[in-house]
Amino acid sequence: IRDRYINDINDDGKKEILVGGRPPFLMIMNHNLNVIATKGTKASILAITDAETQWGKAILVGCRTGLFWVLDVNTLREIFVRDLLEPITQFLHADINRDGQSEIIISNWTRLHIINKALARIAAFEAKPEWIKKTLVHDVNFDGTPELIIGLSNGDVYLVEF
Repeated sequence: IRDRYINDINDDGKKEILVGGRPPFLMIMNHNLNVIATKGTKASILAITDAETQWGKAILVGCRTGLFWVLDVNTLREIFVRDLLEPITQFLHADINRDGQSEIIISNWTRLHIINKALARIAAFEAKPEWIKKTLVHDVNFDGTPELIIGLSNGDVYLVEF
């Protein structure tokens, strides 16, 4: 298991558990831990989340190869695929630009991509030659808008406000 995510992904009032890993697979379990869906993937999964997209609520999957998939919540059908060229290590979502909608933050080894629900990139952060170790979203200055906290492999920490 490389990543797990817990949320009510199908809006039935109960939380589901999404699990991804190696060998390449995605598994969805209900609150009783019964497997309700599985899907083989083209590469090992490193990050999973759900988010509102232009297609409605969807599952986002990031892989070791850099592939980023958007899957239909009900059928696990691939709606969208993009190659981000580096392993995707983390997904976050928050309204970081005060537009009333959550942006999707995609972290890979040396880059951070911030996209909107139409999957258009609205901002990016590059850490080269360092590696992004961890990204957090938190309202550090208590102004009602969360900031990005980015920790790098050399120990540097960046606070990014939009």
